[in-house]
Formats: sequence, structure tokens, C-alpha cells
Amino acid sequence: MAPPHGVMAFVGEIASTPSEWIGRSVRVVGILKHYDASADLAIIEQGGRMAVDTRLLGPFAYPLQSAVMFIGEVEAAQHEQSHPELQSLALPLPILRARIARCVDGLDLHLYKSAIHIKRTFEQKWSHKA
Repeated sequence: MAPPHGVMAFVGEIASTPSEWIGRSVRVVGILKHYDASADLAIIEQGGRMAVDTRLLGPFAYPLQSAVMFIGEVEAAQHEQSHPELQSLALPLPILRARIARCVDGLDLHLYKSAIHIKRTFEQKWSHKA
């Protein structure tokens, strides 16, 4: 069976209501603000902050301040809370255990956000008719 494709979500949505996202497969885009190779941990921002566990990705060579799309599963923070970078964030912090990452520099983030809203509106409209 193929892994889930990941529901398109915003970092801010997940950060503001983490309990609603725990265990779900998501696709998020954020600006890479911090990366700690020894901890395999990245911090992304886009309307909120989120930690990303990069252990499953292999070599991680994205530059800071680049836009990166991650697909993975949202988990509750556990041992990662002791990481110094995470201490400045509001806890409990969701962790995205990423299995796919790609650089999306050049992506118009405002247009991407609008497209997600239009997609959600369309899906909501047609799911009620089915």
C-alpha cells in the first residue's frame, strides 16, 4: 500500500491546533529558519512555527531562508522538547516526521495559499452533494 499523499495544510493551522493534527499525514510549505544536523531537526515558519524531524530524509542540504515543502506525519513532541531551539516555542509543539522534502523556492506563497483555500471550498461544496 502506498503511503498517504498528505493533506495540504498550513504551518500556522497545525501550530495553533496541534491536537487536531496529531497522527495525520500532511503536506506543508514553510521557510527554513533553523537546521541542526546533529539532532536531525529543522524549524520552519509560515504563519506559525513548526519543528520537522528530518531523520528519514537522508542528507539535508537546503539553505536557511529557503522555502521547503515537507510531506510526513504529525506527532506530539516528546524528547525533542529539550532541544534549545524548541525551548523558545510555545509547547506542546507538534513535530512533523518528514518522509519527503523538496525545495520550492520561487513558489508564490500567497498564490499557493489562495489555491489551497479554493481547493478546500470546492471539496467542501462537492462532498455535501455526494
